[in-house]
Amino acid sequence: MAVTTKTQVSDAQTEFFNAELLLRARPYLTFDKLGQLRPIPLGTSTQVRFRRYGVMAVTTTNLSEPTTESPDRAAVQLSITDVTGTIIKRGNGIALTDQVLDTSAENVRQEAQSINGQNAGESVDVYYRNVIDAGTSVIYANGAARTDLSSAIDGDDVRRAVRTLERNNARKHTTIIKASTGVGTVPIRPAFVAVCHPDVAHTLRQLTGWRHASEYAQQVGIDGLMDGEIGELHGVRFVMSTQARIYTDAGAAASGLASTGGTVADVYETLVFGQDSYGRCPLKGKGLVTIIKELGSAGTADFLDEMSTIAWKFRGVCVILNDNFQTRIEAGAAS
Repeated sequence: MAVTTKTQVSDAQTEFFNAELLLRARPYLTFDKLGQLRPIPLGTSTQVRFRRYGVMAVTTTNLSEPTTESPDRAAVQLSITDVTGTIIKRGNGIALTDQVLDTSAENVRQEAQSINGQNAGESVDVYYRNVIDAGTSVIYANGAARTDLSSAIDGDDVRRAVRTLERNNARKHTTIIKASTGVGTVPIRPAFVAVCHPDVAHTLRQLTGWRHASEYAQQVGIDGLMDGEIGELHGVRFVMSTQARIYTDAGAAASGLASTGGTVADVYETLVFGQDSYGRCPLKGKGLVTIIKELGSAGTADFLDEMSTIAWKFRGVCVILNDNFQTRIEAGAAS
């Protein structure tokens, strides 16, 4: 049976739905706002390459006057590290029947687009998170392994994360993607940025030195706050997200900490970044798109015009650029 995939949606409608998808997805794209952005041009390659140049070792010897017989000048080669990644493709969609579209009192298509956008944002964000938290730098709230954890996050954990990044010469974030539009950047006061779970945020808000975002919002302006930003502690600005990873029942026996099974602590991951610790590369102009198929658009495969779909598709790649510029805190959270 012949099937046509030509959609019956006009270009103007497609542009509207794409804009709507991005609007709906943006609040859930936490990690999308922090990594280095480098779109992949169409018609180039399925791979992206980042090139990192190493610093030169500090010289500690004096230069002598050169002689023809024994000059002591020696140039060094540049240290180059290439980081590559391959485009991945993900997507999902919702099927709507003619019966639903024609008999429902509410605007089902609009609701479907809202759900579609949320699913796109959460799915892409989890992909970014899974790439990033494969980094090797980790700080345990107590003990030397995840299974030892029996303490909630505290101020010392945050200070240790800052020390780790500063010792590695990680740069602080000085710009962020505009929270109000999702386009362009605005300057911010230099700071490291962390992404934490709401359960961890509950503990952070009770720590000495915590500043709620409302206390400095007027200083930075509305565009100077990130979506989900809740406050600052020891030079780290925290963004709250339910996409922050939880390892259920992965810690040690502990009272007063959240536990899915009721015996050992759940372990919460708080990712802390410097600037350019990871990169994200969507396919230019087609990184995240809406795909609409109207009733009957499948030709003879839907000869009664009964099925319509609304879907999203993501094509891009995320890679860790410098593992030294990020770390993660693993800790429990107060129950």
